[in-house]
Amino acid sequence: MPFCKLECIKFPDGELNLRFVEDVKGKDVFLVQNFQETKQLTLNDKLVETLLAIYTAKDIGARKVYLIAPYFPYFRSDKRFKKGQCVSIKVMEKLFAPCDKVFCTAPHLHRIKNMSKALKNGVEIRVEEPIIKYLKKKKLKEPLFVGPDIESLRWVRVVAKAFGQEPVVARKTRKSATEVIVTLPKLKSAKGREIVIIDDIISTGHTMLENISQLQKYKPQKFIVIGIHGIFAEGALPKLKKVALVASTNTISNRSEKIDVAGEIAKAVRENI
Repeated sequence: MPFCKLECIKFPDGELNLRFVEDVKGKDVFLVQNFQETKQLTLNDKLVETLLAIYTAKDIGARKVYLIAPYFPYFRSDKRFKKGQCVSIKVMEKLFAPCDKVFCTAPHLHRIKNMSKALKNGVEIRVEEPIIKYLKKKKLKEPLFVGPDIESLRWVRVVAKAFGQEPVVARKTRKSATEVIVTLPKLKSAKGREIVIIDDIISTGHTMLENISQLQKYKPQKFIVIGIHGIFAEGALPKLKKVALVASTNTISNRSEKIDVAGEIAKAVRENI
């Protein structure tokens, strides 16, 4: 498909100004944005940038506007836990309503299980197959699959099944943004095995590190940590690399992206437009 440059200027006061450098009138526009922070633009800058692009494309006559988001933010808060708290997922649904479709890779859903109930125009892109393909190349002999919290079950169960295994899933209680309490069931046959921990987002790495800390008593052969979206904030990646082999998909650019999901994204877009 042809590529059209999107010109974005950031003013000293932080405001963004955006321009399509080619005529998009009557055309289908596919915006690709993974919301990854850069030195120039924060996550929130990129959120505004994307919204400006969507509304501008519609305003100047684009036939349809699609957003392809390898990583989509602000899905964590899907319920009002405290009085006056923002339910950010509902805000995202309203802001991105002008899109004809929003393609999200492994969206971070909790209590809302169906993507169309999070975003009415949303399409979920599953990436378990590339993860399975990557792990099979490792020629694992006796893997034990672990979900670091209950939300991870929807991914780890599919991967474990491909190896004829049932996963172990931890219970997580979050005390703060950086402090978690993890409870794992007792394991009878974990000693000497290859423990594969799979989650959709690795942010600060605290959940993964806490799981590894509790599993080390079984003296596993090695730990393999798989993150679909490798954010790796606060120096999480080097901490994890000290105790595990770490691999993430390329939805977010980082030094551990070893699993290519571009094919899954392209396939989902082709099948849903």
